[in-house]
Amino acid sequence: MFCSVAEKAVIEELDVEHTIYEVPLTLNAEGLDQLVCDLLHLETAEPNLKDWRKFRRTCRQSKQTRQNRGGRQIYGRARRLQEHLRVTDHAAASEDCGIDLKLVDAESLADGVDDQLEDVAGVLVPGGFGVRGAEGKINAARYAREHRIPYLGLCLGMQVATIEFARNVCGIKDANSTEFDKNNPDPVISLLEEQRGVRNKGASMRLGTWPTKIAPGTLAEKIYGNTEVLSDTATGTSLT
Repeated sequence: MFCSVAEKAVIEELDVEHTIYEVPLTLNAEGLDQLVCDLLHLETAEPNLKDWRKFRRTCRQSKQTRQNRGGRQIYGRARRLQEHLRVTDHAAASEDCGIDLKLVDAESLADGVDDQLEDVAGVLVPGGFGVRGAEGKINAARYAREHRIPYLGLCLGMQVATIEFARNVCGIKDANSTEFDKNNPDPVISLLEEQRGVRNKGASMRLGTWPTKIAPGTLAEKIYGNTEVLSDTATGTSLT
């Protein structure tokens, strides 16, 4: 509920049916934006919300998918992955298409992918912590790479892709993360030194960007065009 004491105006409580994308339109319909401008004595033009309405409409049409392309799959420990579903919503809306999403339990892939991915157009492995479901995520990353399916790894999803590549392309058979196996002989993912004592992982870990040095002559240097880039360190992990 929004209330302006000075003007004694009350904005009715929002009943948002779909997503947060409704909020700006609802607030505009209730006159909150104009109320704020009046209180601040700002003279502004009428807001043009045409693009926002189009975006909202596209997000609503999640069942209108690309024909004959299949859906995308999410591999995670939990079924409540709304923060990751928004990523796919944004991507689909930007292309003016919908989503056909299939959720897959990572633990069911621990012994192999079988035919669970044969009809998908892309793979998303979200973030998380802990070893549970890790081998299934690694198998999902391998399947996507070998079948040349678009792959999006968020946080832990990128880490398992690194482990998979190290094992099956670089030949480092026991490649792993120290988070999964602290005594692993070939860790390609390791907690930062200053984060090793952290127990409650998440927002308590180091956040923000951090300079990452790239080895000269590598494909990474060619892609970035530099030997140093700023990378996201929200997970407190580094490639070694």
